[in-house]
Amino acid sequence: MDNNPPGSPLVATWDQGEGRSLALVFDWGGNGVTDFYRWGYCPDFLAHIAYFPARLPIPEDMELDHVVRISLANYRERRLYVISVIEFSEKFGASTAKLYDQLNEIDEDKTVVDLLFRRIELQQAHEEIDVILGRISELGEEAIRAKDRALLWIYIVEWCTVSGTAMVAGSILYALMIKRRLFREVRVTRATGQG
Repeated sequence: MDNNPPGSPLVATWDQGEGRSLALVFDWGGNGVTDFYRWGYCPDFLAHIAYFPARLPIPEDMELDHVVRISLANYRERRLYVISVIEFSEKFGASTAKLYDQLNEIDEDKTVVDLLFRRIELQQAHEEIDVILGRISELGEEAIRAKDRALLWIYIVEWCTVSGTAMVAGSILYALMIKRRLFREVRVTRATGQG
């Protein structure tokens, strides 16, 4: 490294008997940590740092490993989005049982991808996760349509309420302002007794 002090190692390993240890030696509290976590390959690096002491194989195709890892993270984000839309739709009375059933099916298929990824069968995992990402996106669109159907009734009821209120208020205004000419003028009022 070029700091802490210059020329010091970034990673140190030690094989002792049957065991293996590994240490990241850089300053975890400095500015280097921020840059490290912003690095696109940081999750891959940290995962492989865990593989090495456990003597697990590290993938040969690091780029494919990175792509699959990012796709798995995208799946988690899309899944959370779909769940939030489904839960929002439920609050307005949408029927969401079918959506949850489809989500459970997709989750089951995703566990197969997780297994493939752990076995370092990256090409097959990549193909499968692409299909699953397409399915979760379609489910998200279907959840949006369910939300829109549920909210449509709210919009219709709201429109009817506002229109009905406007018609009642308009009728009262018409009766009081326009039809007032039907009333004849009186010379004496009860309050004043004068004419």
